[in-house]
Amino acid sequence: MVPVARLRRLLRGLAPGRPDGWAELQTKRSLQILSSMWVDPPGYFCRTPRLRTTKFAFTNFGVSLGLQAAGVRPERVERLNAFFDDYRSGDEYDREAITCVMAGTCTCQARFWPDNEIT
Repeated sequence: MVPVARLRRLLRGLAPGRPDGWAELQTKRSLQILSSMWVDPPGYFCRTPRLRTTKFAFTNFGVSLGLQAAGVRPERVERLNAFFDDYRSGDEYDREAITCVMAGTCTCQARFWPDNEIT
């Protein structure tokens, strides 16, 4: 399946009953905003396009998981996962269990979606 089509299929599954074209519009918007939030180098998604230096590991792990589930932008997934392997914010989020769970989840997402296929 074409990666963008996979993302549309995922969105339709998450929000059944939406009008025709909704998933396609959300896919287009999501990929556009993510492109504007990509900070390269070093390779992470900022908090908002206006806050280029603000980054959260938890949020980036969620983006990583979503991109992997959709099968899009694998080069960015690889780069952001590598960036957050060593990144430390110096606050409580470095120690919060949920951030560690998200890190583990996005690095072994194949266990959640075998063959990277959303059903």
